[in-house]
Order: sequence, then structure tokens, then C-alpha cells
Amino acid sequence: MIKLLHIADVHLDTTFLCRSEEVRRQLREAIRAAFQKAVTCAIEEQVNAVLIAGDLFDGRRLSFATERFLIQEIERLDRAGISTFYAAGNHDPGGSNAKLSRMDLPESFHYFGSAVPESIILRSDGEEIAAIVGAGHESEREDRNLTDRFPDAHMSLPTVGVLHAMVTTASGVDAHDRYAACTAGDLKKKGYAYWALGHIHERQRVDDDRSIQYSGNIQGRTPKEGGPRGGYLVVIDNDQVHATFMPFHQVEWIDVIVDDLSESGDASSLERRVVDAYNSAVAGSAVTDQRMVRVVLSGATPMASELIREEYVSDLAADLRVRLGVLDLSVVCRDIMPPVNLDQYRNQQHVLGEVLQLIDELAEDDELLRELAPVPIAAAEATPSDTDLYLRELVTHLAPEAAARLLAEDH
Repeated sequence: MIKLLHIADVHLDTTFLCRSEEVRRQLREAIRAAFQKAVTCAIEEQVNAVLIAGDLFDGRRLSFATERFLIQEIERLDRAGISTFYAAGNHDPGGSNAKLSRMDLPESFHYFGSAVPESIILRSDGEEIAAIVGAGHESEREDRNLTDRFPDAHMSLPTVGVLHAMVTTASGVDAHDRYAACTAGDLKKKGYAYWALGHIHERQRVDDDRSIQYSGNIQGRTPKEGGPRGGYLVVIDNDQVHATFMPFHQVEWIDVIVDDLSESGDASSLERRVVDAYNSAVAGSAVTDQRMVRVVLSGATPMASELIREEYVSDLAADLRVRLGVLDLSVVCRDIMPPVNLDQYRNQQHVLGEVLQLIDELAEDDELLRELAPVPIAAAEATPSDTDLYLRELVTHLAPEAAARLLAEDH
């Protein structure tokens, strides 16, 4: 049996722009703490090796504190008899200028900084237990398919690949640059017991194949990277692979969506609405004050005139940050509009009255709706009744926004 810890996309020394200096400092420390938690997990679980599939650093330069921190953590693994295998990524490519090649790290740390794969035999108590094969990015824009050079699986040992690459069929690829692109077939044909992948920050199996996995990043860095973040504890037992997710994140990113503000007529009622939505969003998650919160407000509200003022929104965010006791909080206002009584404009000699009449007619005419629908919606895999219902809801929701825009122009 072989036990491994697979992590990737640590991004030590991320700068975190557009935040206060104190928040930036805490976020940088959170990444270090997440990595430290991963090392502790590896030691407690008595793994044979830690696999880091790229982007250990966010750039070529490292702060002195981070360099010392990394050396200390790798030495902790070394003292526990655990080997570390690291494949360079696009944020910290290998080559002669690579920072890692000049750091004083133990012999148990193996660095794959070349696009030419290297195979290293992993031993436990002197016995050969696996072959670890890795390759790294040599530049910040690696456009080669690095899997082409990987050897076939070892004839007598389970083989594990470590690579920072984009598998073109993976979920979330649109959010990442196309570096070292390959296909799931490219990986499968090598016959490896497990592929430890990095680059895509969303943890997942590739093509639902248990042996090819992205661990995701160990700490979310933006509102798009919400939810638990960590790595995989991988057990390879004969032909069976078991990967268990282990959370390491220290800071959680939360989106709070509030799109019904019709009853929020003053600051107090608005804040109560946000607090309720926040409590619903975090229900069931680990209790922590280390949260980065983004509140998204939208829709018709009596407070439309206040919510279009930058100063008001900034003060609202500051007050909510204190009230919720979170690390940081921002407020985003989208499609905010004043409430409109549509009935008073229906059947009136007014451009809005004519628009509302057209919307009402469309909502009752499924055939006309289907004719006007965009091709992707018309071709969606859904029953005709589902499609008709969806289109009617779209048209119905147009009425308040159309009213707000037309009335604003009229004034």
C-alpha cells in the first residue's frame, strides 16, 4: 500500500491587490498556514510522499520570510521520513534561474524543473514501492504537451505522475490560461496508477477517472474560489486508488446574493436583510471569523438613490464588516433600480405602456417566444414545457427593469 498527499497551486507570496495592507498580510499568512496544515496532515497520516503539482510560488521572487518558512516545512517532512516531489508550474517555472535550485533543501526534496520527465524510485524501509515521474514548466508560457515525453508506466511498480497542465476536458478550464495542454487520453495511455495534477484550481476527477485528479488550490484567493480548499490523501492499494479530500484552507470566500430588496426601505432593514442572507450562506460551514465576504445587491429597492452613491456603499460595507465580524467585506451593486408600480402604466398612452403590453403578449404566446429565443436556448436539452416556462420567466422579469430604465430616461 502507498499513501500520498497531493496538493497544488499553493501560490505563496500572492500580492492580493486592491485590499488594505492589513488584509493583504493576513491573506498571505493564510496561504502559509494552509501549507503548514498540509504538512502536518502528511506527518500525522504517515504518508510516503507529498506531491506538489506546480505553482508553489506566485512568482519568481520570494520574500525572505517565505523562503525560511518553506525550508522549515520541508525539513519537517524530511525529519518524518517523508519525501517531497515538486513539479514547476507556469507561475514559478524551472530552469537555471529557478529559486528552488538555489535553496538549501534536504535530499528528500525532489524538484522537477525541466520539461524532460525524470523518474525517481520511492522507497519505504529500503523497499521500492513506486516510481514517481514528473516534469516542469521551463517558461511562464509553456505551450508544449509535456505528457508526450513521459515514459510508459514502470513494469513492476505503481507509477505516479506529477504535472502542472491543462486537461482540455476538465471543468473550469476557461478560467485558466492554456498552458501545457493535453487530453485525458494522453494521460490514460501511459498506464499510470495516479496522476497528481495542478493548474486548474477546481478540485475534480478528470473524465470521472479516479486515477487522474486535480486537487485544486489549498487556499482560495478570490471570490470565485469559494468553498473548502485543500488536497487529496491518496491511497494506492494494488489496482485500487482511493482519494480523500482534506481541507486546509484558513480563509473562506463567501458570496452573499441579495436580490429581493423591495422591503428594504432604510439602512437598518437593508442590513438585516444582508445579515439574514449571510447566515443562510454560511449555515453548515466551519465556524470562523476568517471570511472574505462579497455582498451582491440587485433589483428594485426604495433605496436605489442611496445605493448608486459610492460613499454610501463604502460606509455600508464598513458597517457590515464590523457587524458580521469578518476579515473583509465588499458590497457590489448590480442592476439597482427604484420600485415601479407597473399596473399604473399598463394600457396607458405612454411608451412604457406599449412596452408592458408587448411583454404581456409575449408571456402568453409560447410559439412567438420560441421564435424570438436565442438559438442556444431553443436548442437546449430540455422538454418543450420546461423551455416555455424558462422563456416566460425571462420575459416577465424584463418588465421591472424596462420600466425603471424608461422612467429614468423620461426624467
